[in-house]
Parts: sequence; C-alpha cells; structure tokens
Amino acid sequence: MEATRKLVCVTPGDGAFTVEMKGADDVDALKRAIRVKKPKLFNDDDVHVFPLLLEDHSDDVLRLVQGDANARVRELMSKREISLLASVDKVFGDALREGVVHVLATAPGWSSTRTLACVVPGADVFTVEVKGADDVDALKRAIRVKKPKLFNDDDVHVFPLLLEDRSEDVRLLKRGDVSMIMRARMAKGEINLLASMDKVFGDAPREGVVHVLAINPARPPRPALSNVLGKRARPHWDVLNDQLKNLRSAKSKTTPLSKISWKAIQSNYYEEMYTQEPKPVSSEIAQAVWSEVEKSIKAIKGPRTEMETTCVLFTLFRDIFLHCEPKVRMNLQAQLQSFNDVLQASGFADFVFSRKRAKVCVMEAKKIKKEDEDENEEKNNGGDEDDVIEEQTMADGFAQALIGMELQNTYRKNPSQTVSGIVSNYTSWTFIRMEYPEGEDALPIVSRDDDRLVENIREKPSDENLARILGKIMAMVDVVIHRL
Repeated sequence: MEATRKLVCVTPGDGAFTVEMKGADDVDALKRAIRVKKPKLFNDDDVHVFPLLLEDHSDDVLRLVQGDANARVRELMSKREISLLASVDKVFGDALREGVVHVLATAPGWSSTRTLACVVPGADVFTVEVKGADDVDALKRAIRVKKPKLFNDDDVHVFPLLLEDRSEDVRLLKRGDVSMIMRARMAKGEINLLASMDKVFGDAPREGVVHVLAINPARPPRPALSNVLGKRARPHWDVLNDQLKNLRSAKSKTTPLSKISWKAIQSNYYEEMYTQEPKPVSSEIAQAVWSEVEKSIKAIKGPRTEMETTCVLFTLFRDIFLHCEPKVRMNLQAQLQSFNDVLQASGFADFVFSRKRAKVCVMEAKKIKKEDEDENEEKNNGGDEDDVIEEQTMADGFAQALIGMELQNTYRKNPSQTVSGIVSNYTSWTFIRMEYPEGEDALPIVSRDDDRLVENIREKPSDENLARILGKIMAMVDVVIHRL
C-alpha cells in the first residue's frame, strides 16, 4: 500500500494547515485537497500552489500568516507554480520533515497585503492596509478612508518615511512640527505615482517603523522650532493654545492679552516665590529719579487712570535707565504677537525693555486706587474689598505679562531658557522669571517676587524702598549704574 504524505500548507492571512497526499498524486489532487480543507478561502476558485520549504517559525512564514509576502517569498513565487504534471514525490522528495511549511496556496490575482504605518502632522500614527501591487492612488484612498476628518475630499500628499516611531522626527510630526531633516526629505518629492507598494517599501520592517508621511496640502505643517523652544516650550504652547481658544470669539485667530486672566492659564505653570536680588543703587541716584517721578505725579494730579499710571512709570524707568549701562531700549505700547502663530495671543504691552543680548522684559501697568478711594476707604471700611480688587488686577496683569514674555521669546533666533517680566501699578510690584525646564511634560516654572514701593500714591517712598525697587528693575535687564 502506498504511503501517505502530510504536506503543511499556508495561505496568506491565515494559519498553517495540513493535507494528506500520496506520493504519486499530481498537482490537481493537491489543489482539491486544499479546497476541501479551506472551502471558505477558495470555494470554487482555482488554487495557485508554490513550493515553499521554509521553517514554520521563520520571518517569511510569519509574514505570510499576517497576509504579507517579503522579498524571499516573492522570489519563490516568481519561479512559477508547481508543474501540473509533477507528482508529490517528484516535487518534495524527502523534504517532508517536521517544522517545515511545504506549500504556499493563493487565490488567483492575490497580491501580498501590507500594513503601512502612517503619520499626519499633529495626529497619532495610524495604519492602513494595501496590496503589494497597489499604486499610490490606492494608498491615498486608504488614508482618506482611515482619516476622513483630516482629508475629506482633499488630495493627500504622501512621502516615504521609514523612520523609527520613537525617533525625534516622528515625535515632532505627531506634535505637528516638521524638522529640517524632514523638510529636506519632502523636498525630494512624493512617492512615484506609478510605483507599486512592493517597489516602494520592499522589505521595510513591519514593527516599530513609520512608513508614510501624509500631508493635506490645505493644512501645511508648521516648521519645527529649534533648541529650547522646540523641545521645551512648544509642547507647553500647544496646551496653552487650547485654553486660549476659550477666551476669544470664534472668528478671532488670536486671544487679546486684555482677555487673559491668571485663573484661566494658571494650570499651565508651576508657580513658586523667589526674592529678586537688587543691583546696588546709591541714595543720590535714587533721589535724582524720585525728583523726576514726583514732578510727574504732581503734574497729572494723580495718577488716577491706567494711562496716567503709565506716564509715571515711564518717568521712573526712563530716569533710572539714563544712569545705567549698557544701554537699554524701551518701547512704549509695544505690539506683541507670535512669530508664525506659534502662540495664539496678541495685544500691547505698556513697556518692553530689551538689550542686544539681554532677556526681554515686558511691563504691564495696571490701574491703582484713586486718592478719593483712599479717603472713602476710611469712611466705609471698604479696604478689604479694595485690596481684593487690587490683588485681582495685579494677578491678571501678571498673567498678561507672562504671555507677553512668551510672545517676545518666539521671535528670538536664540531663544532664552529663562524670560523675565514686571507687573506694577506703581504702588505694588511683581518681578517675574519664567524658565522652560527639561522634559516635554514639565510645566514652565514661574517664579515671582511681590514687593511694594508705597502704600498709596500720596506717600513719598522711603529711601530703602525706592533703592530696592530701582535695583530690582536694573537686575531684570542686567544693567548697572555708570553715572549720576
């Protein structure tokens, strides 16, 4: 009696299975046995059979089980099917040992299925399935089906990527940024319209690799920032932008600084107190500055409004900087907006101080209590309520100065890891330093020093208070006294 042979077969996208054959059986008998064993896969269709003879735990077989064919398997398939006239003994001889897959069985027109990992700037990595023989149009359709909200009926620009999914470039793409390296790759052009997926990706790894960069031309990606801003500030700004949207009208692209409160953005920062060490200021310099400030206060009989407060502060800043070196540039009512819409806020700062190499300081002057309010305070004991109002206006000024500081930093070619600002209503002062710490998930550290020059506008500041406040202003822009 003729011995029965067990042939191990595999069909793409399905597990291995066995069929029993006699040594003298031909290929038609093998195909019938496969149809009987896998009726749902083949039904009445023809079966294409190829000799495989690969280890059952090999990468080649594992990829076939997943529905894909690598270069080695495609090469075996290119050598044609098993001859119709050949017997099982003639084809396999003594190769029917254990642990080997002998036959690859496919339906007519089958093409290997590839799972390609794709990334769209500003979104997570996703996968699409395409056939090895598919062209670029098929890939674009698959991407549109998988991400209809991102592409809708728009065209899809596709670029070969083949980068580790944990690489810095892919991390930036997920955040919505395109690095210089990535822009250089994109400049080389999209995937050839006539190329098949097999031709483009060959034996590209399946796991841990992003194969395709997909871009909607109507939503071009933003260029990645470098150094401190790219690695530390950008993730923080992305979160902050989501909160700023809630503070503006639907038609506005940016949030006015005047709409920003500390309560609205406080969760984006880690706040701590510090003491700003003042630069030394002599009593002669302090009195010279006070002489001009006093004239300004008397001239406007106040200050009673924010504009009048700004005038008094301007006199104070102008006169202290006249005695300092290096030279400090002071801009009034400076317009603040973000470079490239990195941070979606805009507005005006009462003052911006800058030096050639220095940090940028933003000053937000807030309304102070009027003289008659001080008088009424004694009559109706409204002091506690007034203190709450002043605390609130200073807190909001603090938030607006903070965002203003960050807006200024978006323009710098070599952005600062630490930026500085000042908030004042003349009587109260807050000195601010903000640092972008290492690590994408780390909140910016905001250090604040609250100080007071006088209790109310009618008081003359003590020599000690005046020298200390002036010294702290100088420290913020890193200048020293050079002359009287």
